[in-house]
Amino acid sequence: MANPKKNCVFGLQIQSYDVLPFILLLIVQGLRDGFNAGLRTGLFLFLIISVGILYYGKDILKLIK
Repeated sequence: MANPKKNCVFGLQIQSYDVLPFILLLIVQGLRDGFNAGLRTGLFLFLIISVGILYYGKDILKLIK
């Protein structure tokens, strides 16, 4: 990591953008309906992809090159 503080702040911002809609969806629609809506809208897929890229992006770029 070149700048741990910058990476930490960026990671927290990404997590807040990803996790906050998920939590709001569960609160507003309830657990069962919230999970169904998350699956239908692709929110879970987006969450998995973004967290994966955040934590394993450097390794993914090494594989591509």
